Amino acid sequence: MAWRDVPGSIRKGRLFSAAARAGVFARLDSQTYKNESIRLIDIIEKNAKTRKPCITPDGYLVSMTADVAVAGGRVGDCDQSKWIDALTAPAIVLPKNSQFFTFGIGKRSLVVALSSRPAHRTVFGIVGDIGPAKEIGEANIAMNRELNGLAASDQPKHRQDAIDRFQAGRSAILLFPGPDFVLDRPISGSRIAREGAEAMTAFGSAQKLIDCIHEEIDRGF
Repeated sequence: MAWRDVPGSIRKGRLFSAAARAGVFARLDSQTYKNESIRLIDIIEKNAKTRKPCITPDGYLVSMTADVAVAGGRVGDCDQSKWIDALTAPAIVLPKNSQFFTFGIGKRSLVVALSSRPAHRTVFGIVGDIGPAKEIGEANIAMNRELNGLAASDQPKHRQDAIDRFQAGRSAILLFPGPDFVLDRPISGSRIAREGAEAMTAFGSAQKLIDCIHEEIDRGF
C-alpha cells in the first residue's frame, strides 16, 4: 500500500472505514469504535524521532511484523529490510494466546503448508507473525504464491490481483515444535527452504503427511 495512495484521513491519523492491502504481511490490527470506523494501530512503523509513519524512499509505508528478520533490528529506524519480507519469505500467522505456544511453537518456528488435491504442493515456511486468537491466520504473499504454483518472480499488481491470483485454496499446515525447529536469523526465503526441507526429512516425507491427513482428518484432502 503506497503512502501516496493512502487517503488523507489516514495520513492525518483520523478514523477510517477500510484499508486496501496487498503485498504486506501483517493484517491491519484494529480497534472498533461506536461509529464502526477502524483505527490503524500496531502495523505501521513510526519514526523514533518524529513519531510519524515511516515511509520508504519509493513512497511505501513501512509495515511491521511480530518479529524481525535480522538480529539488531530496531523499531523506529524506518528500515523495512529488518522486517520479515512478505514477498520472499513464506510465512503464516499464529494465533495469539493459543495452545500452539504450549507445545513449543512460536515466532520463527518452521512450518510446512500443503495444498489440497490435485496439486498437493508443499511449501516450507515459518511462523512470521502473531494474529487472530482462535485460528491460524493468513499466509503471506510468498507462501500463497508457492501454494498456487506461481513463478517466484510473480508479484501482485494491486489488491484485487492479490485476491484473485495469490489467495490459495484449502491447505493444511504442519507445525514443528521445540527450539530445534526455530529458524535462526537472518530470515530469508532460501534459508527457510533449506531448513524446512531438513525438518520435513526428519518428519518423514510429504507423502507421509498426505497419508496422515487422509487417515486422521479428511480422506478427500
